[in-house]
This record gives sequence, C-alpha cells and structure tokens, in this order.
Amino acid sequence: MLKQLLLALKRLLRALGPVLVGCIFLGAVYLLYREISKYSLADIRMSRFPREASSCPSCSPLSTISS
Repeated sequence: MLKQLLLALKRLLRALGPVLVGCIFLGAVYLLYREISKYSLADIRMSRFPREASSCPSCSPLSTISS
C-alpha cells in the first residue's frame, strides 16, 4: 500500500515538474511585459542609439578619472 502511494506520488511529481517550469517561464514573460509596457515603441527604438558623450559630460567614463 505504501509502495503504491510512493509510486503515485513520484508520478505526480514527475508530471508537475514541467508544469512548474512552464508557470515560472510564463511568470517571467508577464513581468517582462509589465516592465516593457511602460515605454512606447518610439522610446525603445530611440534607446538603441546612445547619445554622444559630448552631450552628456557626466556620462563619460573619462570624466570620473581625476589627473
């Protein structure tokens, strides 16, 4: 009786493994969508082209080095 219960439990856990992985994946996709949906497509496209270093002197890595 106990052996059959353990086998049934193993089968159940084996079946729930992929379901758990799928739920975690869907949760990650949902969180990513929630973060990205705050921005418009124009904002996302604009972020592909970084600003010139001269337009943002404090962003330049050399501005933090003191000589």
